[in-house]
Amino acid sequence: MRRTLLGLLAAVMVAAPLAVAAPASATEDDGTPYVLVAWQMPDDGSGWPQQFVLKEDTAAVSIDLLDDELAALPGCHKYQVDLYGDTQMLADLIAFGVLGGEGSPPEPGVVTWKYFTGGADCGKSIGGRTIGFWGNKNGTAAEYNGHLWDQVNHMYPATGFFANFASVQFFLKNVSSSTNLGKDMLKAQFIATALNSLYISGYSTQYVAVPADVATLLGIGTCVKVETLLQAVNSGWLQLDTKAEITSVKDVLDRINQDVPVAPLQCNPAT
Repeated sequence: MRRTLLGLLAAVMVAAPLAVAAPASATEDDGTPYVLVAWQMPDDGSGWPQQFVLKEDTAAVSIDLLDDELAALPGCHKYQVDLYGDTQMLADLIAFGVLGGEGSPPEPGVVTWKYFTGGADCGKSIGGRTIGFWGNKNGTAAEYNGHLWDQVNHMYPATGFFANFASVQFFLKNVSSSTNLGKDMLKAQFIATALNSLYISGYSTQYVAVPADVATLLGIGTCVKVETLLQAVNSGWLQLDTKAEITSVKDVLDRINQDVPVAPLQCNPAT
């Protein structure tokens, strides 16, 4: 495939423009031989299919012309922005409205492209720390200064039974996603999020986006405080007993801990 989903990106990622000549003919006689098109990527991270959102005719090989409009749209989404020659093939694809979907017309050649993440509801990232941080000397110092593990283990019994924080760190350093249906890795991510909630000022009360399937599974909303998410995972720990369920919850906590947009970008609970 010409492009693959490279993961949730923190900022605009631009591919190097190609040096190409303008198309010999265009479908519109307005002196603009190129068309810049924004396609909205699925929020589930799958990459395809993509929905047509905006287009703009342009005489220049530029892919930044739609940024302000995309940043003002409702929600917080990832877009693929493509620059094409102005051809009838492109007109047919835009009229269909879907790129890479069943029955979609063929896509014409792309001059250059980029990813863009934005929207009116995009907030700042929430500043997480990973299981790697908590498993190394930085985590040792952070935990010691606040005696965090005893608090975490008291608040969230599902974090497990460890003799001391050194035992927790040994677990974090050696955990595998292939054991216990992936629940060991879920526990590791849960521990990291819980430690973050005490270590980082204001972290526990920040709102984070939760995919609809996970929200239903845990009995919470799709925009909740970190502390609400932690409480729900703790309360529903024993009910998470399939690999699919375990993985879906683990992925949410992992994104929060790694601070990767689009989620865990802060969401707005009022929307």
